[in-house]
Amino acid sequence: MLVAVLLAFALLSPAVAGAQVVDLLPDVITVRERLFETALDETTRPGRILLRLSSATPNIGAGPLEILPRNVVVDGREKVNQRIYRSDGTWWGREAGTFSFHRRHDHIHFNEWAAYRLREITDDGGVGELVAGGDKTSFCLVDLFVYDASHPNFPSRPGYTSCGHKKQGISPGWGDLYHLSIPGQSIDITEVDDGTYWLEAEVDPENRILEEDETNNVSRVRVAIGPPPPAEPDAYEDNDSFDQADAGEEGAPGSPNLGLVNAPRVIEGLSMEAGDGGDYFRFRTNNPAGAGDYVRVESPFQSTFGDLDLRLYDGDRKRLAFSESFFNFEQISLNNRPAGVYYARVMLDHGEVPAYTFSIEPAGNTPPELELFEPPPAGFTVQRAFETFPVSWIASDPEGDPVAVSLFVDRDGVFDKETQILGGYENLDGEAGIANILTAPLELGEWFVYAQASDGGGITGAWAPGTVTIYVKGDVDFDGQLDQRDFRSLVETLRSNAPPPPGWNVILDMDLDGRLTSKDIPAFRHAMHEQRHGSSAE
Repeated sequence: MLVAVLLAFALLSPAVAGAQVVDLLPDVITVRERLFETALDETTRPGRILLRLSSATPNIGAGPLEILPRNVVVDGREKVNQRIYRSDGTWWGREAGTFSFHRRHDHIHFNEWAAYRLREITDDGGVGELVAGGDKTSFCLVDLFVYDASHPNFPSRPGYTSCGHKKQGISPGWGDLYHLSIPGQSIDITEVDDGTYWLEAEVDPENRILEEDETNNVSRVRVAIGPPPPAEPDAYEDNDSFDQADAGEEGAPGSPNLGLVNAPRVIEGLSMEAGDGGDYFRFRTNNPAGAGDYVRVESPFQSTFGDLDLRLYDGDRKRLAFSESFFNFEQISLNNRPAGVYYARVMLDHGEVPAYTFSIEPAGNTPPELELFEPPPAGFTVQRAFETFPVSWIASDPEGDPVAVSLFVDRDGVFDKETQILGGYENLDGEAGIANILTAPLELGEWFVYAQASDGGGITGAWAPGTVTIYVKGDVDFDGQLDQRDFRSLVETLRSNAPPPPGWNVILDMDLDGRLTSKDIPAFRHAMHEQRHGSSAE
């Protein structure tokens, strides 16, 4: 499908029309917003403090990032090539690093894909010396979330879905993501002094990949280490209500009545004390807003100390949208909002926040509608860590509001306190219609898939028509071990004329030839031996 998309693009490309053949290079970036997803971890490594973080690496280039093995292993690492597609449908390859087997993730990784660092903030707000981090981490490169469905070469289905060694990559308009809960997504900050620093993420730090642009690989956000100081009233107080925002002199310094905002506006040095009913800001626009317009709040402090939420109201004080998360980054799109008066209300969920930034990028609610199509009624049977599975949906809002979709899994198909949100798959673009789920964090067995769609006011939930079964090869009782019970199941299945239970043909196909035969017996024994004694792969 991906090659077909590229060929179709080639037929429309002005360069191709002029008979000039060009490389369709990828361009992988880091998503700044994801870096606000941080948490302190003092349990994984006793005596050490880890700053856990999420990261995302979408491909915004004309062509896919595609990595294939060269079948050459040096010091336990398999050399790989990057395949470069061209506008005439041909391709060429170049050496681009190595694959390794990642024991903790239990699948194949592309080495030295990202680096996470903590740096000093200079007196003028610049980037200073390295404080912590700097190690290069490996990733399994797959299409996990839709970053830009409007990309001209965007394939509607994920093109790269496996964490095996045959092929990995990221399609145009898609992105790979690693949630903070995944092993390795951390920086050791045990020796770091309390203070505020730049948290920095860089993709492809060794420039293994040939890209359109090598200057957009780094993103940074401010992050505070240590307990926050007490919150003090800021220069815009008192602005705890609509009336107080209205009463301020329009556009005056320190006035919450900001007046006309027709250029980007960033207000720093704000704070929220415990018990504060909220900070209200009134502003007006003179042009209809577009897709890149928003209101936003962000803070370097961990949300465990104090968590901010954001609301948007029209000139009649009617709530239009809200943004709530577990992190101190909230953003509401202004897309399709008409010119007029608006209010932004920054709210405190708990605790207090001694410093945050409010930004405006200018330019009756009916719940959204949601239907899930995948997993389909027949379901998916997916090998944990090596395979992904898609969840697809159609989400819309009768009033045309933007819709965000969050994904969950559950054991019994009843949405209750046992239902688990899929980390990293919250507040997805509802228009994207699909997400590709990384299976490494999921426990073995059958899962029901649930989704919630929100337009910022109402929430609609729906279950997928089928389930997904997560397995490891040979483990038909889903206890996480290859043992004699599983071996007997394989032998009895081969001897029986009756059809095996659902999914067993896939789970017991140890030699991956697509069928159950006596050849799967020695393959099972080999796998069980490696489980007991450990794989030699690094």
